Amino acid sequence: YISSNMLLVKDMASVATQATQLMILEMLHGENPLAGKMGEQLEQATQDLAAQVKGLPTSDAYKEVVRFCESMRLEIFFSPHGACMPVQTHSMRCHDEAGTPLLLRRQPNARTRQPSLCAGCDCFVLDARHSDFWASRYVDNWLAYKRAERSGDVNGFKVIKERAQQAGKLLKKIGISVAKFDAEIESALGAEHVAG
Repeated sequence: YISSNMLLVKDMASVATQATQLMILEMLHGENPLAGKMGEQLEQATQDLAAQVKGLPTSDAYKEVVRFCESMRLEIFFSPHGACMPVQTHSMRCHDEAGTPLLLRRQPNARTRQPSLCAGCDCFVLDARHSDFWASRYVDNWLAYKRAERSGDVNGFKVIKERAQQAGKLLKKIGISVAKFDAEIESALGAEHVAG
């Protein structure tokens, strides 16, 4: 618990700030595609910045990104499944779920924040750093759905299938092919069939 230790709070804020700047710099260089609604908005909002840093040495490009982030007052909150950039606080789904008044929406609501809710939020962004979470979600949910399908009863598995499809779309958006995960799923199902 760190909320009362200002040195730790300051250090964590600094790490988050640097991670934000690095995410944007990598995106500008075409090294790290973003997904999520905020990812799309960042790509649009940084077109001028991308042109400005094109051809600059990395250290100079990073300085421009730092200036951009400071001028926009970009703040980001990371989690294993993605990041929240609460720029459009009026449409934060975690706060809509909790009924939080607009004036109190400064960061994501930890009580209601969860992957499926975040993935459709205007403030959500993810990149390759979050791929492990979404790959696991893709495999686990497809396995559950396909097992139910094999047993002949997919009633109650609609949400499971939707989670798998959502994870697949997000992985593709950040440049990760799901083919290897599909092969992993088929292998696991095949092994279960032989064992059964």
